[in-house]
Amino acid sequence: MSGLPRLSRRKKQIFGFLKETSPTGIATLNELRVRAMWADGGVIGSRSHADHKKSFNRTLLKHGDPFDIIDLSKTWQGTPIVLTVGIFARWVVWELIERGFLSSIPKAKNFELYMGHDACTAVIRNAAVNHAVIGNCCFLNKLYLVANPSTKEMLEEVSEVPWSIFDGTQKKLHCKTAIHKLSRLPNEISLDSDRILSMSKIKPGKY
Repeated sequence: MSGLPRLSRRKKQIFGFLKETSPTGIATLNELRVRAMWADGGVIGSRSHADHKKSFNRTLLKHGDPFDIIDLSKTWQGTPIVLTVGIFARWVVWELIERGFLSSIPKAKNFELYMGHDACTAVIRNAAVNHAVIGNCCFLNKLYLVANPSTKEMLEEVSEVPWSIFDGTQKKLHCKTAIHKLSRLPNEISLDSDRILSMSKIKPGKY
């Protein structure tokens, strides 16, 4: 950390965020991007928000030193990265915040995620018979982790999340299950003989 004073304001800010993440020292790129927007007083959906997103991505994806930028479509220190259910869930929650469908990290109670290898839908369950889908389904996209620095233990810990996650058959998933083992998320899930829950799989425009 002796080189910290020579870093840009943005990178000093990111160091601070990584001290507060859980687990400490690692986060998805979109979590850090949202935290920076909140710290800078940005507004979701505004022109400044779009500019902030481009600038933030450029800072880390093109000039990432001294952070470890982990592209989950590649490998980490020669070992293939397995994208887990838990890491995808983290990305989805921050994606929904960045789109304006959530205002903060949801509490585990009554918050559920339905997941396939292609997409994930978030649901609020207010009662056994009352489900509400939150925004459009999130389709799996480029997913990066940012760490200071990364370790194998961190990559295991970041898979742990507090929310209930189910596949398209309503089977509960373990956070460390590999995404590639899942089937595609169906368009609808039958809750019982009378109720169908739409997964809201509407391909959004470029965001």
